[in-house]
Amino acid sequence: MDCRVSKTGKTILLLAWIVLFAMLLQRDYFVKTLEIHEAQVIKQAREESFLGVYFKGERIGFVKYRITPETTDSILLLQDAYLVLNILNESHPVSMQLSARLTADHRLQSFEFELASPFYSTTAQGKVTDNLVQFSMDTGKETISHQIRLTRPPYLPINQRGTAGVRAT
Repeated sequence: MDCRVSKTGKTILLLAWIVLFAMLLQRDYFVKTLEIHEAQVIKQAREESFLGVYFKGERIGFVKYRITPETTDSILLLQDAYLVLNILNESHPVSMQLSARLTADHRLQSFEFELASPFYSTTAQGKVTDNLVQFSMDTGKETISHQIRLTRPPYLPINQRGTAGVRAT
């Protein structure tokens, strides 16, 4: 009787293993199509990247980049940064948001920037025409409008390969 139970147990175990192995193969090798939601997650993962911000070897925050081709000659760069600064032995959060439009070769076209902290907040926006950068900045007390002429158009060396000439989907 012990032999029979042992053989039955071995048979059940072998069948369970075959079924699980077949399910694993089906999951990994016989995928017909991706669901739309999964395709969007994969696309977003390709567009987003994160960087840690360090001061004297200690992590004080992070920066999240999102780079999205809008058209064949335009790229949208979104950047969110969050820092925790230690000032007079107290921790203070600082957040920054940047939205910038770039050409396909990463030249700046326009931008919007916002900085918020417990002590200070400011916003700025601007646009670039050739070598001329026109911007306005709201400090909370006053609005400053100015323009700066550069020797060449501003270029942002974004940390993303293969965005030039990529079509928006």
